Amino acid sequence: MKYFLLSLWIGLATISSCFAQLQVGDDAPALNFEHTAQIPDGQKAEIASLKGKAVVLEFWATWCGPCIASFPHLNHLNKKYQDKNVVFISVTHETPEVAHNVLKKKPLHTWLGFDTDDALRKAFGFKSLPQTVLISPEGKIAAITRPSELTPAVIDALIAGKALPEVLTEAIKITPGTDPTTKRTGLNILRETAYPQAKMSFNRSRDGTQLTLININAEMLYRILLQIQRTRIIGRELLEGHKFDLIINVKEQDELPQLADDLMTQLGFSIELTKRPLKTLVVKAGGKGGQNTTKNARRMEMKRIVPLLENYENTPVIDQSKLTDIYLSGLPKKGYITNLRKLIVDQDQLNISEKTQEIDVLVIEKLPKPHK
Repeated sequence: MKYFLLSLWIGLATISSCFAQLQVGDDAPALNFEHTAQIPDGQKAEIASLKGKAVVLEFWATWCGPCIASFPHLNHLNKKYQDKNVVFISVTHETPEVAHNVLKKKPLHTWLGFDTDDALRKAFGFKSLPQTVLISPEGKIAAITRPSELTPAVIDALIAGKALPEVLTEAIKITPGTDPTTKRTGLNILRETAYPQAKMSFNRSRDGTQLTLININAEMLYRILLQIQRTRIIGRELLEGHKFDLIINVKEQDELPQLADDLMTQLGFSIELTKRPLKTLVVKAGGKGGQNTTKNARRMEMKRIVPLLENYENTPVIDQSKLTDIYLSGLPKKGYITNLRKLIVDQDQLNISEKTQEIDVLVIEKLPKPHK
């Protein structure tokens, strides 16, 4: 549960794009989804077919913690406006099969659009998820914002073709030099540490609304803030030696992607989520997968086994087991599991094979120095 809450609060997915991006006031782009789901009979997820209706596009991904956290809010609005002149479409670049693994546990009741060639996200040039695009009944882009800014007042104004509330503003920027021990509300800070001699520390406010991390190293930043394993980060050595302070207000969690992008730019780096061919370990259910066949076996969740295996083997792991748990005996009571792969295979819980394939990776590069 603690792991889930941390992911829910500060999960982050940062994306970059080299394409010219669409802006407020432009014509809405074509919605050429490769697949769709949850669309009523006789209707189409196409801008031409939706002309005269307001449209809310919600960009998300299964690995994006803030995206998943916004599902209840979106479901509430979708139900509230189900008989109104507005359509909610949740857009992901992932395949229906990948999305279904999350949606069967965390349902999303909007229309679903699968933009598997990522063309729509690139057209907007988004650098972070989640993102919300509001399209007017006239087919114009009315606003580009975050799920937390999507209120009934905003939707009512969108449907009526009126000016949208001024609350749809840019993300909060980094505040250099602010003392992270000072009490704050409604503010997130991500910066190079102001306490380089201090020990790495974590603190959660009593009411659970603020999380403070002081002097964390680059690898910790990747794992907590970017929600991506180090094995899937290319160029991570560029940030070695940097230390960071991270202060999170839970209610403002969807501002974090912009903060991360701003910080990397200030440090002289670019970050881009893209696909690269890498050697991976593919895990599938073994003959005894998910079965407790020995007296002293310990149940272990796959959501914990996969990152453990990835760290120990220093190789990205692709889970195709369709299991929620496996059972292992011979685990040490304390310390690291140095022979995790061997235990898994020998006890026939999982089959593990190597395969080179394209996967999502985060690429960090040094920005070129500007010409004087």
